[in-house]
Amino acid sequence: MKNLPKKTAATIKKLLAEQNKTPETLAYEIGMSKSFMYDFLNGKSDICLRNLQKIADGLEVTADELLK
Repeated sequence: MKNLPKKTAATIKKLLAEQNKTPETLAYEIGMSKSFMYDFLNGKSDICLRNLQKIADGLEVTADELLK
């Protein structure tokens, strides 16, 4: 389970690149602070399921896809 946040962050980064979005843009679109988004993507904070779902919605994927 320790690697789950790293794998999830890597998946989000990959999807962001594929969609030509920045973490800042996604954070703005889903109403999340950009500092939290960067902290999670850089392994400095954990994420709750509610925020994971917001990210999934913003990337137009399921939360399950982010956890693979």
